[in-house]
Amino acid sequence: MTTKPLEKHFETQFVNYLIENEGYLLIDSNKYDKKLGLIPELAIRFVKESQPKEWEKMIQQYGSEVEDKYLIRLKELLDGSGTAKALKKKVETKGCKIDLVYFKPQTTKNPEHVEAYSKNILSISRQFKYSTETKINITNNEKEEIKNSLDIVIALNGIPIITIELKNIQNSQNYKDAIEQYKYNRNPKELIFKRALVNFAMDNDYIFMATELKGKDTFFLPFNKDIQNPINTNGNKTDYLFKEILTRDSILDLIDNFILEVEKINESTGTKTKEVVFPRYHQLDSVRK
Repeated sequence: MTTKPLEKHFETQFVNYLIENEGYLLIDSNKYDKKLGLIPELAIRFVKESQPKEWEKMIQQYGSEVEDKYLIRLKELLDGSGTAKALKKKVETKGCKIDLVYFKPQTTKNPEHVEAYSKNILSISRQFKYSTETKINITNNEKEEIKNSLDIVIALNGIPIITIELKNIQNSQNYKDAIEQYKYNRNPKELIFKRALVNFAMDNDYIFMATELKGKDTFFLPFNKDIQNPINTNGNKTDYLFKEILTRDSILDLIDNFILEVEKINESTGTKTKEVVFPRYHQLDSVRK
């Protein structure tokens, strides 16, 4: 889908803020491995930079196949545990134990912990082509392949954790159109949605979120400061998403202390399902205050 100019401007503002102020890396979506559901380059880079001794052990075991072996183990962990739980576990292989993320230490007294925290890699991608599926658009008897893409995807150490559909109300579209996209134009079976901890549908005025896509049955909750977001004299009403929630410290705090996976049991059928819980804005704001 072609990005309209005003929407593109809003998207640019969003992305540039995180790059310039929070040290995010801008990564092209062609670096995303659709079969692994990972950005291999960043997943490997994180381990090499943060845990060189463990990486050296893996090299001794696997030689030239080390990167492929690690990525396969990482995929297995994510597929088996889900992203929320996997991020707090380790990739283990023949005596090697590799952390997937480092959370902020309580104090700065241990320089090693502080240094490890600084090694986390947050990345952001625009018009993220996540699927091998393509749609054919026929205009004036000419066929055009349209690849499924998301407006914004955020990854932590090569693992996609957040997807965003962003609309600009000046283009006569709003968050409801973004929700419709998620419900009817996004295949929940795609790995990108298995990896993501939360999916945001937003415009200049409102933000809604869903932790799991279920097609037309997907349930979105508001992620607004109030019933209506207050007027922002310095920008859009929803700027707080990238200025407050998606900062480096905030994201890692969310994963460490707020986002969790719970098991639910259907009382009538006894069926067990797992669900990721992501705090709403007022819950998060209250606890942090």
